[in-house]
Amino acid sequence: MKRFILVLYIMLGITLLVLAGCEKDESEHSSSYLPASSKVLTDKVQMPEFELISAQGEFIQSKSLQGKTLLVIFFSPTCPACYSFLAEMEKLQTTFMDKDFSIVAIVHGRIAAKKVAALYKKIKISYPLLIDQNKSLHKKFGTGVIFPILYLVNNKGIIEKQYLGHPEKQSLAVDIEEII
Repeated sequence: MKRFILVLYIMLGITLLVLAGCEKDESEHSSSYLPASSKVLTDKVQMPEFELISAQGEFIQSKSLQGKTLLVIFFSPTCPACYSFLAEMEKLQTTFMDKDFSIVAIVHGRIAAKKVAALYKKIKISYPLLIDQNKSLHKKFGTGVIFPILYLVNNKGIIEKQYLGHPEKQSLAVDIEEII
């Protein structure tokens, strides 16, 4: 009986860890969803500079994206719902790509480049998928443990808006249109 209860607690703990890495909240960013130790970037601040490797093995610098409106999406490799969300965002990428707009997806943690490349092919996206293996960019943005978290950045590199969870594509489109 004790063994059964121990197994039950272990399964409950694993379930809670998985759920913590994949939040499906539909509301906009709220600091109440983040751990007290997180310092999430606020609106109207400069996006941190970065240099990360892409799923294709190329180094991408934030400087190469200057002059574009960006939707930066941080997600966890342990969040299967994030994968379908990234695929859904491809429609936004296509809609706005002629207006100097790009989505940049950033996966955190120690994940093999081969796995990220396979993920890139599986979800069929055209925008960059970058790997933040040591979580340095996540720390600069202060993303916390809730994923995905998105930042809408204007063409001057200023963060205009933040979103926590899976925002509706239509509301994202309206926000993007307003700052392009």
